[in-house]
Amino acid sequence: RRDKDMQDNLTAVDAASRAAQVAGAVGYELHVDVSAPVTAAGRFAGRARVRFALAPDAAPPPLFLNLRAAEVRAVSVNGAACDAAAVFDAERARLSLPPDRLRRDGVSVNEVDVEYENTFSHDGKGLHAFLDGVDGEYYLYTNFEPYAAHRLLPCFDQPDIRGTLALSVVAPVSWVVIGNGALRARTVLDDPSGNGQQQRSLALWQFNETPPIATYLFALVAGPYVGGADATYGNGRVPLGIYCRRSVAQSLLCDADELLDITKRGLEFYEGFFGMPYPFEKYDQVFVPEFPVGAMENVGCVTFTESYVFRDRATAPQHARRCESMTHEMAHMWFGNLVTPKWFDGLWLNESFATYMAFLCMSRCGYQFSDGAWLQFSAGKKFWGYSEDQLSTSHPIQCPVKDMATVFENFDGITYGKGAAVIKQLVFVLGMEDFQAGMRQYFQKYKWSNTTIRDFLECLFAAAEGVPGHVDENWAETWLLRAGQNTLEPHYDFGNDGSVVALDVVQTAPSALPTLRSHHVLVAAFDAVEEEEPQQEAGPPVRQRQRVAALRLRGTAHAQVLPQERTRICSEPGGLLAGRPLPALLYINYGDHAFARVTLDPYSQATALAHMPLIREDLLRHQLWVSLYSAAAAGGLSARDYVEAAARHCPGEPSSRVLQAVLENVSTALRRHLSPAEASSLADGLFVAAIRILDAAGPTPTDEQVVWARNCVPWAGRNRSSAEALARVLSTSPTPGWLDQGLRWSIVKAACAWNLPEALRLLEDERARDGTDRGKCAALACKSSFWNDTAKKEAWGFFLSKEAETASLQEVIAYMSGFLWGHQANVYEHYTPLFFSELRRFFHEKPHDLATAFFKNLFPNTPQALLLALALKQELTEEEHHLRRSLQESIDTLHQS
Repeated sequence: RRDKDMQDNLTAVDAASRAAQVAGAVGYELHVDVSAPVTAAGRFAGRARVRFALAPDAAPPPLFLNLRAAEVRAVSVNGAACDAAAVFDAERARLSLPPDRLRRDGVSVNEVDVEYENTFSHDGKGLHAFLDGVDGEYYLYTNFEPYAAHRLLPCFDQPDIRGTLALSVVAPVSWVVIGNGALRARTVLDDPSGNGQQQRSLALWQFNETPPIATYLFALVAGPYVGGADATYGNGRVPLGIYCRRSVAQSLLCDADELLDITKRGLEFYEGFFGMPYPFEKYDQVFVPEFPVGAMENVGCVTFTESYVFRDRATAPQHARRCESMTHEMAHMWFGNLVTPKWFDGLWLNESFATYMAFLCMSRCGYQFSDGAWLQFSAGKKFWGYSEDQLSTSHPIQCPVKDMATVFENFDGITYGKGAAVIKQLVFVLGMEDFQAGMRQYFQKYKWSNTTIRDFLECLFAAAEGVPGHVDENWAETWLLRAGQNTLEPHYDFGNDGSVVALDVVQTAPSALPTLRSHHVLVAAFDAVEEEEPQQEAGPPVRQRQRVAALRLRGTAHAQVLPQERTRICSEPGGLLAGRPLPALLYINYGDHAFARVTLDPYSQATALAHMPLIREDLLRHQLWVSLYSAAAAGGLSARDYVEAAARHCPGEPSSRVLQAVLENVSTALRRHLSPAEASSLADGLFVAAIRILDAAGPTPTDEQVVWARNCVPWAGRNRSSAEALARVLSTSPTPGWLDQGLRWSIVKAACAWNLPEALRLLEDERARDGTDRGKCAALACKSSFWNDTAKKEAWGFFLSKEAETASLQEVIAYMSGFLWGHQANVYEHYTPLFFSELRRFFHEKPHDLATAFFKNLFPNTPQALLLALALKQELTEEEHHLRRSLQESIDTLHQS
């Protein structure tokens, strides 16, 4: 690619060379001036001093600081001025340090001073500026992972050159300014004209210097944020702050008690589990607009997406998801911040460990919304891992990272979900006590330093007195360095009397990724409890039939599935299975400790399809639904049978978490695994069932009713009459309790996509009702949804324009999201060739995030697209690996459909 992101890069080789030169921690002093009125195309001013020592080297390679800036005004090295134009390479974002100006005795400190200006960003990287359409104010925040700190200051922007940061900021006096360190002083500035009068509109914030941390963990938040740091943790030891924009404050701060409770209990849990106090001096949590990911673990100043600010009615799973994100980032304060990966090939461990610890924390802390934490893990992160791992683009959990441009190439469900599931399996084998002891040893040994996966495993295995017998010597090789997932399927061996002799677990793997692995599982068997069906009052006596009234747990057994095709388990006489009748239901990953697809035996599949409500455990019920969906996707079960079973059982599903997961998979099955006619018919039936459930909802609907409401709108998009029925709901008086603003926009979007006569009026009504940033994005999605040439041409022209490169990325994504609808066949026919004709240019010339958004939102899932994707893939060069991977994943999806 020719865009600036590709030129501004750092290879692992260059990073290692530079780390070998810099001795010890670096000291950064940074002064940022955002006193000028902020505009979309505006700039901020920076003044930085970088202090560092260099190791002696007779023939050192060139040394440089990373800096992306619109203008570099002045540079000096050890007091001697440099020609800024000669030392600053704007294309590569590098500030070269003249070798003859540097002291290389390993003791003397070098000082580099830089004055510069840079532009605000609108893509969620660097120093992001957001204009709130409600209060007319700008809100600023930084986001640096993995390689964007140098958009704010000149630095050695790599994780293993740690640095301290002493930050000062000039900003409007009415603003709130937050950094990594505690606020040391805030001073209202005097009038710069020198007439002695105070200039009340500006103030100077000065923050305490941080400990030595990685540059991607530096943070600055500034703007008219509201909230405060009135609470503390640890008898006043750690101030706690919660902040957000003024226009969403009412929606967030009403949850302040919940957020503070999560924070205090989480800090207490981690301090106790890791055997080490919280390592920083404060803990602020800021909910910021247009944040491109869920959250970022900046030291002492965690930033979160505003999707965690609940402007509509929030279900228990939504609260739990926010809780998980909060405890995930909190775990990073120790694992990631106190101890940091040496290079980004360890980023998977950073995220996987924090993911595992977040759910462990939730399961231990008794939070209000954390019941079923491991169900949430299974239905969310782990299922994401299964989905990514089954594609032909599957990759090992740990992959080489050759440069900063490829850090996030393999940052996906395998990184987060599969990685965390593998850690969960490892803890299951080691035991929680040894795992905790190993982690305590790890933090004591490596605090304020950088590590590798080997350091992590050595501490765990040392605490467990060597590699345990249950973890073979090839564990890291097979689980971390080889791609793919395994499927486990039970096969019974019966005796002459029909009783079970033993159970064989057959393990398989895709032919392209044939690794078989060791899996530690709990096997659970359930027996049917039968009773006579009630006698009907009228009519002659008849022989009463038996019906299954309950499923009773017979027992569980631990087993190790060996890394081979067939493993015999549960063969001990008098145990769980041997010599006993066939159970009504058998599940070989009870408790969800293994990362493996589970295929049900025919008897258990029949029981699950017929008697799912009799499974009382939410987690097991979810796992059974996932096994049924996997069978439907693989052809082992009719997709129609799967959807019909869901339609039969889901109206009575008592867990909103299970319900949400099942309905999401049902929607995928309708989209991928059924003919259009079958899918339309089944979707209509589901829509009718949803409306029936919603008609029974009161002013305060249950979580389950809200889940049905939020899933029925996509089904309505398949059918004009359903879209019309929902559009009428917008005018219902009184307004149904389940109809929140987010759903109103979804209904209007469907109305626009079907060109309903009232669509334009509905759109204008909602614009008037919701003038927030969310409303602006939703209106853009509606605008591109209209089924006419004018709307589509206008949208397509914008997507290709230069304007889209500098606009708010979130608004561009919203505009793209409404462009394609399954029933708009002529749109697919016209724009599919145009899409493929633009793809290579987009990925070659456009910013990476924009190109990714273009692909994800506008790839047409049609047979014509499959042929064009296959043809284009053959033309790609090795350098076009980003596009090649995106194409291959879409090809896989189309092949599955």
